[in-house]
Amino acid sequence: MHPYSYNFSFRLRHSTQDLSSIFDKLSKLPGFIPKRIWKADELRKTPEGQELEGSYTDSYCYFDFFNDPQDSKEKDLSDAIKEVTDKLALEKNILTEFGASGGTSAFFIGWYLVANSGDIFSSELLQQLADLKIGLEFDIYPPDNKENGN
Repeated sequence: MHPYSYNFSFRLRHSTQDLSSIFDKLSKLPGFIPKRIWKADELRKTPEGQELEGSYTDSYCYFDFFNDPQDSKEKDLSDAIKEVTDKLALEKNILTEFGASGGTSAFFIGWYLVANSGDIFSSELLQQLADLKIGLEFDIYPPDNKENGN
């Protein structure tokens, strides 16, 4: 397989619940970079705080782990997700209660390919994600094939 690069964030959504307490708690975990948070029905704003039209339909927050895409030659995506998931496992009660209340959480993954690539998500990792009620959302970016007419 060819190498690839990736980036991912951890996202939480809820139709009504204020996510401030879970955001504060997860912000203290090593490697978690708190980014944005908002509440359902709040007026929409840009990341810089400028007001936008309308209001948010749900509560939302997210965390980054890297400032730039990571190279699979250094660490596979599955290994990086496993490291973060192990940290989230320390907050299993919070995450399972959040899921039981109607909230959803997921890793949003940007996968940047230069050619055919892949990774293996072990059954153990997938089970750990399921136990923590964490989904996987993939955004796959293939190479630019304009020169090939594709």
